Amino acid sequence: MSSIVKSKPELLLLEVQKLRDLCYRDQEKIHDKKEDMSENNILLSCNTCLVNILEDLEIEKNDDKGKKNILDQIQTNLLTFESNVLGTRSMASQNSTIESLIDQCTHVRTRMEATSYCSVL
Repeated sequence: MSSIVKSKPELLLLEVQKLRDLCYRDQEKIHDKKEDMSENNILLSCNTCLVNILEDLEIEKNDDKGKKNILDQIQTNLLTFESNVLGTRSMASQNSTIESLIDQCTHVRTRMEATSYCSVL
């Protein structure tokens, strides 16, 4: 097996990190501050990173940790970010799966990215 193969949780983590990088100007400070990615569990690291983004942006979130599993928490935090920063919620699946979270995070990230093209109609 190749060493470049990534697991689905690792792909989700990469998408969350890309989204995080879009939110902060000082990239060196982000990469020096690794406590949000220090969890041994990759999914916990994803959730911690999203929680830190929401706290830094002073966005209120629902604290339902006891009632939701980690995938539901990630989805809730991602939807909270999207609705508060971008103004709408574009994707929400009934069941939180890693695959749906990867798609959702990718979609939010692409909405956040500045586009450099011009559409002439």
